[in-house]
Amino acid sequence: MATAILKTTIQHNAEITHDGSTVHVRIGDVEQEAIASDGSFAVEPGQLAFAPGSSGWTNAQGKETRWIELFLRSGNAWESFGRPSVGELVEFSYSS
Repeated sequence: MATAILKTTIQHNAEITHDGSTVHVRIGDVEQEAIASDGSFAVEPGQLAFAPGSSGWTNAQGKETRWIELFLRSGNAWESFGRPSVGELVEFSYSS
């Protein structure tokens, strides 16, 4: 089942971002594959990753909110997507 998300802030959800699964990412006219990961150290150098970042918080009830990041390990994701403009549409799709 494919799901598309057309936004730039994506809350981490372990039920839909399975570690090791492929995520298709399109920014403007450039499409690349990323690997879903539980953290940056599991990603090989030169690999595009879709993983929970360090941004987030824990609310008064103890519920944690974390965000997903798109990054190129040992590289520059912005460069790899052709230097897209701020506000460019970002599309993610993946299989569950």
